[in-house]
Amino acid sequence: MSHLIHTSRMSRGWCWLWVATVIGCGSTAPPVTDVVQALAPQEREFPMDPARRSFTERLGFPEYIIGVGDVLELTLRDLSLTREEVTVRPDGNVSFSLLENVSAGGRTPTELDEALTTALAQFLRSPKIDVRVTEYNSKMVSLLGAISVTERSSSQMGQGRYPLKGKTTLLDLILNAGGATPDAQLDNVTLVRDGSSYKIDLQKVLRTGDPRENAVLQGGDIVIVQGASLRSKKVIVLGEVANPSVYMFP
Repeated sequence: MSHLIHTSRMSRGWCWLWVATVIGCGSTAPPVTDVVQALAPQEREFPMDPARRSFTERLGFPEYIIGVGDVLELTLRDLSLTREEVTVRPDGNVSFSLLENVSAGGRTPTELDEALTTALAQFLRSPKIDVRVTEYNSKMVSLLGAISVTERSSSQMGQGRYPLKGKTTLLDLILNAGGATPDAQLDNVTLVRDGSSYKIDLQKVLRTGDPRENAVLQGGDIVIVQGASLRSKKVIVLGEVANPSVYMFP
């Protein structure tokens, strides 16, 4: 019996020694929440300019942010149907029906609908307004490099400038443009934003489903997909040109 008691005490001693080794002498164990946060994957940060964002979260869903140059179809459902197509002016305002200089830039279609409804209620009883974006011109991004050119009569394909129509990620942009070429190096995609360059591994996103590398785009971004066949000597033409692209020279 004494042998069993001695063995039991030794076991408890080894147990306490193991605990002391794990948490450290004279220290307390870290809270479980701290351990979980330390082990959790850290989000990669791509700084965004609020003025260039193409969307905002509304009731848990992304909604487009209207900007200068966007074309809107505004419909007033009163005694008769009134429909006008207006362009958001450089000052961010639009005029519609009895209203002048209504702020549209920086608002979502839902928010503009509410603002127009409130303003028209001064003249009409229970006005009903519909707001629809028909042309997205305020937030453009450039896509260059190893992008497939596929004939599709209804939309633009290949390299070029693309409008953001809401929340759009790198993969969204590339897929909507026709996809990458077979020699595209998706583990070496470059995002240029506000003078800074970020190397992004989209192959990791496709392989693991990890969304942290799949950056959300904002107006003015430049995306370059490297291709194995691209030489080191190349000229990238951007800006207000007919065909922005990557041009090779010997």
